[in-house]
Amino acid sequence: MKTSVLALVIVVVGVIGVALFLVLPRQGATIPTEEAKIPTEAATIPTINIGATEYSFTIPETVPGGLVKLNFVNNGQEDHHAQMLRLNGGVTFEQFQRTFEEAMQAVPVEGDAAFFRIEEIAALAGGPPPTSPGNANEVIQNLEPGNYVLLCFLEDPEGIPHMAKGMIGQFIVTPGPAVMPSPPGAQATVELGDFAFVNVPDFAAGKTILQVTNSGSQPHEMIVLRLKGISADQLFEILSAPPPPPGEAPPPGPPPFEGPLPVESAGGIQAFMPGETAWTTLDLSQGEYVIVCFISSPLHDNAPHLTLGMFHAFTIN
Repeated sequence: MKTSVLALVIVVVGVIGVALFLVLPRQGATIPTEEAKIPTEAATIPTINIGATEYSFTIPETVPGGLVKLNFVNNGQEDHHAQMLRLNGGVTFEQFQRTFEEAMQAVPVEGDAAFFRIEEIAALAGGPPPTSPGNANEVIQNLEPGNYVLLCFLEDPEGIPHMAKGMIGQFIVTPGPAVMPSPPGAQATVELGDFAFVNVPDFAAGKTILQVTNSGSQPHEMIVLRLKGISADQLFEILSAPPPPPGEAPPPGPPPFEGPLPVESAGGIQAFMPGETAWTTLDLSQGEYVIVCFISSPLHDNAPHLTLGMFHAFTIN
């Protein structure tokens, strides 16, 4: 399950403040004096439900700006994810569609580099990670107002990216509420650096709310995979093998594994920009895991970040 990703240079601004709103007094209640403590109630983070199947997304046409919880449910028969892109100001969905189609047509000649042209009109903006059929993942992000698209880069059994089969969604983020909610309380933090996962905690079985900050200078993602009959070293060897040049067939001989890789999606968050922070909930059980960043680096001959150090193995006993 090797994921293709864009290498984009963008800025997504996300600064979350803590805000409270006044609770109106009940009828007959005493109006508090200046010295009295005014009752307050914290704003809650709204939940936005995103559905995925073969090969489409379901999502509301409009989403409020600010902190939102993206609840992603895979109703299909294949793994899916939702890489978000925020279109640059003035760029329409139709313009994005044309540029995207041009990139897809250029892939046989240019490879993944064909998608670099999208960097001029859109920005990586995170999103729910790969999710296996019948399961769900959630991430919390700060969304700026604007036009957004969803893409699924994962491939079908024939190796065709889901987005090439129509798995593209769109929505509009409207200005956020006057009263902004507080960020969620995280139980652990991880930093995405150039090129390492920094301060990875000792995960335990069960649910963990994880704060993820991109402290690097390039876009990064955090994809968690559970290993099934394969070692971390074997998986790294497979994922780091260079693809054949664009337009050329793979070398002869059997691949290390027939069919999909023996791994299982276990959460994380899709690629987002330097300086940004997001939150994801991991629900892990006993087993062997790896954390991977599949983003390519244009400053390193488009090498995947996983080959530059963003590949971390851990065990839950």
